[in-house]
Amino acid sequence: MPYYEFAFSADDFARIQRSIYRLAGIVLAAGKLDFAYGRLVRRVRAKGVPSFQAYLDAIDAGDAAERDLFINALTTNHTAFFREPHHFTLLTEQLRQARQSSPQASLRIWCAASSTGEEVWSLAVTACEAFDSLTPPVTILASDIDSHALKVAADGVYAADRVALSPPRLAKFFVSDATRQTVGVRPELKALVRFARINLLDGRWPVNGLLGEQVEAIFCRNVMIYFDRQTQYAILKKFQPLLGREGRLYAGHSEIFTHAADLFSPLGRTVYAPCGVK
Repeated sequence: MPYYEFAFSADDFARIQRSIYRLAGIVLAAGKLDFAYGRLVRRVRAKGVPSFQAYLDAIDAGDAAERDLFINALTTNHTAFFREPHHFTLLTEQLRQARQSSPQASLRIWCAASSTGEEVWSLAVTACEAFDSLTPPVTILASDIDSHALKVAADGVYAADRVALSPPRLAKFFVSDATRQTVGVRPELKALVRFARINLLDGRWPVNGLLGEQVEAIFCRNVMIYFDRQTQYAILKKFQPLLGREGRLYAGHSEIFTHAADLFSPLGRTVYAPCGVK
């Protein structure tokens, strides 16, 4: 029996499951009891309350600041630069084709789960390489539900040993700080990206206002696995009209949307095309 600093009952865990599902759509499996305790015990301690029950009472009472920290604590942010690299090759082809079809068009990408930014900056590098320019005709919206992760992403500074890129890429797109052993994203890449905190469960998303009416690509990878099918379908239904006829949804390697065949058609390698979009 593990030692718990604070009493932690099955009822407490059930309340956490209900709250994170209600607030973020995340299905916390029964086997995640120790995970939930470990992630939230720091918040209970910081809040200065005597028990998990008291902490969860504060969440249920509408403590907005603590609610966001509760979501942050239970959000998993596993990411890497150019993870699932075939997607970036496909995106390069898509961007070039879109530019050929509409030479004056500004191209738009939404990274809907940007986490700590490795995916966002991979997209920015891809856009620059696709057009052989540090000022490509591309705008990227980077969003996440985790406000702390989003700040890390926007800062764009990483420990040098975390950025596993080729030396030419690293030299072209990042600035090294040998004293701190960090690398930072170049200002030209930062100019391509807008950051916004977006909860995919919200009734309305500010995507249109930030990017325009439609986007060429939505990257929402390794997020849907935390949602049940009902929640997945609701999110996919809102993704669909954001994409033009040639738009693409890039999903995670284990995410399959056969239950939303009326919304998206698979193109292979976890890339989807919207159905019925004019």
